[in-house]
Amino acid sequence: MKKRIVILGDSLGMPRPEVRLEETYPYILQTKLTESEVFAKHRRANDSAFQSEFLNIQDDIEYMKADILVIHLGVVDCAPRLFSRAEQKGLRYLKKVNKYIISFMSKRRVFFTKIFPKVYVKLDDFEQNMDKLLLSAKRSAKRVIIVNIADTSQVNKRRSYDFEKNIVQYNEVLSQLKLKHDVELLDVYNILDESMLLDDGIHINVTGSKVVAEKLEELCR
Repeated sequence: MKKRIVILGDSLGMPRPEVRLEETYPYILQTKLTESEVFAKHRRANDSAFQSEFLNIQDDIEYMKADILVIHLGVVDCAPRLFSRAEQKGLRYLKKVNKYIISFMSKRRVFFTKIFPKVYVKLDDFEQNMDKLLLSAKRSAKRVIIVNIADTSQVNKRRSYDFEKNIVQYNEVLSQLKLKHDVELLDVYNILDESMLLDDGIHINVTGSKVVAEKLEELCR
């Protein structure tokens, strides 16, 4: 029976215009581990809050019964935002003026992310969500691997106040949870550099995907 590897994550493991399906790290990992089956359960804009909902824990962790469960979340949670999720929904109703509001604030992004700091998932909530996920993961999977948050580009650090600080703080939470739950950690923060990211400074390019796949292969064998 083949070893079952399940990867939970956001769009970092999904194809994009610049990265074909065959160039994503889950696909590459499957080609390397031919005696295993890799299930990539990635969702666009996925964060720890959504992934830790009851039904998603059931569907993606408990029912999958992975031999190895990889959890790659965090950047959606910690990235500085101009608008909360609720505010984004409200903007949809302001059809005549929303583009002007967005344009005005985007041009002053550093100011607004400094004076009115927002993230999708606050640090304490992120810790609670990940703790919940790892508790379930340890019960359901034979091995658990956390992939931490890669550093962002210099452009993003200048555009969004405290982006780098947020990444460091959220990664520290992951490091603490690694010890608490006795799981493994793939430290992409210290493995990937800016040359391995797309122009948005967040998503992994083809080179970065190959590196992540290689490192996961080493851990999963």
